Order: sequence, then structure tokens, then C-alpha cells
Amino acid sequence: MKTNTVTKTSELDPTTSSGADGSGTSSTTSGPNPPKRDAHGLPTGATLLAWTREHPDATIADAVAAY
Repeated sequence: MKTNTVTKTSELDPTTSSGADGSGTSSTTSGPNPPKRDAHGLPTGATLLAWTREHPDATIADAVAAY
């Protein structure tokens, strides 16, 4: 039986390929510098990293709700 768990953003490994480094897909590809957002429109890269540093006890749900 699968259970739902909540992972705190402070428990995430920033060295993994989760898109937090800005390498994720962009929801908009027009223009020379498309915004750093994933397929769901959530921020990635420096924006997400800065937010998680400002909110060390936040959950992923908190990050989603903030955007």
C-alpha cells in the first residue's frame, strides 16, 4: 500500500537532477532567455533555490502554494 509523504525542502539534495539547477523544461520557450520554470509553471533555478533558503522548514506543498 502506497502512502503519501511530505518532504521538507531542506531534505532535498540540491545536487540531484530535480530541475532545481535550472536544467528542467521550460513552460515557455519563446525569446532569447525563457523563464526558468518547469512543465507545471513552477519556478526552478536560482528563484527556487533562494525561496528554499528563505524558508528552510517549508514543505514542497508550501513552495507550490507560494507560486
